[in-house]
Amino acid sequence: NKKVLVIDDDGFCLEIARNFFENVQIESLTATNSEEGICLLKNYSEEIGCILVDYEMPGKNGQETMGLIKEFWRQVNKREVPIFCCTGNTDKEFVEKVRKAGFSNVYEKPLNWKLIVNDVRKIINWDC
Repeated sequence: NKKVLVIDDDGFCLEIARNFFENVQIESLTATNSEEGICLLKNYSEEIGCILVDYEMPGKNGQETMGLIKEFWRQVNKREVPIFCCTGNTDKEFVEKVRKAGFSNVYEKPLNWKLIVNDVRKIINWDC
């Protein structure tokens, strides 16, 4: 079964994500920053079906993290998985810029976890 990797500096958001995915039998891996996320990606690359990344994080932001993820896929010659961005910035121009940066989708906070879980289930081939 494919897992979802969630990268967010907010521990409360990670706990909510874990609970929502667990409730629909989707295993999640969680990281509090870009470095932890890349480490999990390297260790579980065969099992990860999609990735959710918070945009606003200390250190590397979501776009920089996405760049590192895509670089990893290129280095190991593997198929990329969808990368979703979560952001608290609801400015339409910002959201459009983030969408055009290469994320598969952008979710605005407060997050609609039912929608996210549904999208993840479709991507990692769980029956909706």
